[in-house]
Amino acid sequence: MKTKWAIIISVAIVAVVLVAIFWKDIFKKVSAGNSTSDGNTTAATFPLKYGSKGAEVKETQRYLNKMKANFNAGGITIIFLADLVIDGVWGAKTQAMAEKIALKIPVTETDYNQLIKTA
Repeated sequence: MKTKWAIIISVAIVAVVLVAIFWKDIFKKVSAGNSTSDGNTTAATFPLKYGSKGAEVKETQRYLNKMKANFNAGGITIIFLADLVIDGVWGAKTQAMAEKIALKIPVTETDYNQLIKTA
């Protein structure tokens, strides 16, 4: 009976040690492409479209909010969507806003540099 418990405890200790050793690698693979260790969002891969994540998506979200404000300020209230949360994730709300603003989707790197980065 003592050897059974000794084996169970040994296996548990080995498992804990392995998890401790590979802890960062396990979670780095799970969150790859989302953010860096300092919390900044990593660069997205072009073209930007539904599911894209990164700093370029954040800039595109800012651009879309700015364009929506320009439409509304010009008396053209065609966009009945709330401002986007600048989270760096191209989800359903970013997609809907991009379609309302008539932004070409997917956004290529050329589109991004010509429109969004210079805006």
